[in-house]
Amino acid sequence: MSDLADALAELKAKVPEIKRAVVKLNEGFSGDGNAVFSYEGAPSKGPLKPWLLQELPKRLRFEAADERWEPFQAKFSEMGGIAERFIEHETKRSPSVQCRIDPLGIGGVISTHG
Repeated sequence: MSDLADALAELKAKVPEIKRAVVKLNEGFSGDGNAVFSYEGAPSKGPLKPWLLQELPKRLRFEAADERWEPFQAKFSEMGGIAERFIEHETKRSPSVQCRIDPLGIGGVISTHG
């Protein structure tokens, strides 16, 4: 989870006012591989990574009702994922696209929804 902590620390460094981040598994489906991390109470000085490593298991809120930290951590370690800034706004939309990149590096859109 060191890579995830690094990504979350990088987000906070780039956007100090960030309140939350979305953590997504590379192979999640319909949002079930997503979780939200809250930076509330994050230290404003000193290294952030130790705090993140300690808080990740407690603070991730999973989209899938039956997801738990240990299986999510294993899936993230196995398939990878990303951390993105959660945009705080009263009205939210969540458009999505599925793409495929073939072995030659040529990409194509498979589906979209929003």
